[in-house]
Amino acid sequence: PGVWFFRLDAASSLAVRIARWRWGLPYYRAEMELLRSGSTVRYASRRLWPGPPGASTRIAAEIGEPILGENREHPPGKAVPDTLEHFLAERYILYAQPSETMPLLQGRVHHRPYPLREARLLELDESLVAAAGITLAAEPDHVLFSEGVDVEVFALDQVA
Repeated sequence: PGVWFFRLDAASSLAVRIARWRWGLPYYRAEMELLRSGSTVRYASRRLWPGPPGASTRIAAEIGEPILGENREHPPGKAVPDTLEHFLAERYILYAQPSETMPLLQGRVHHRPYPLREARLLELDESLVAAAGITLAAEPDHVLFSEGVDVEVFALDQVA
């Protein structure tokens, strides 16, 4: 029921250093840019360090309406339990394994529900997935957008 961090790029050198040192999380320093014009959002990222630089992504998407809600408890924009959107967005545990010789770690995560909107992919050019050793058979067939939320991560503990 959680998120597995293969790699995580961040624009802050300090955040990268702390995440790698304190929790052994696979953070990488990246140069990032986010531009928004009307209903179009453009995002670009290029990995700088540690390791070989160059893994990158360039995405453009058209932002649509809030996803459909179910009732007052789950209004528009909030993922409804037992839906794909809920499975993808509402994760409250993170997992990481700093190296193959180290134990699996897990940590609790707290955040308010992500405000989710429909989105249509306009452009995708990326090499981050391949840099993580994953081969994709096709482009994404499900796209969402969120303005994001503040996230609090608690101490990581060894999984028994």
